Amino acid sequence: AVIAWNPVTTPAGIDIAGYEVAIEQDDFHVFDIKVPSTKTSITVPPEFLQPATQYGFEVLAIDKSGNQTITAASFVTP
Repeated sequence: AVIAWNPVTTPAGIDIAGYEVAIEQDDFHVFDIKVPSTKTSITVPPEFLQPATQYGFEVLAIDKSGNQTITAASFVTP
């Protein structure tokens, strides 16, 4: 699975230090990764996923000041 997002560029003056992507299945944390602000997608290694399973994921944008903004969504594996 590939998870992609648009870079956070607003409001004016925001300075994103990086992103954190967390994946859960039935409230169980299965994968987590922190990436630099230049990256806007990750490929989830297949060993972390099961077939025909629904997963929730969150992408946190982390500002250099420490503030965080979260976006959540889900996907189902084939």
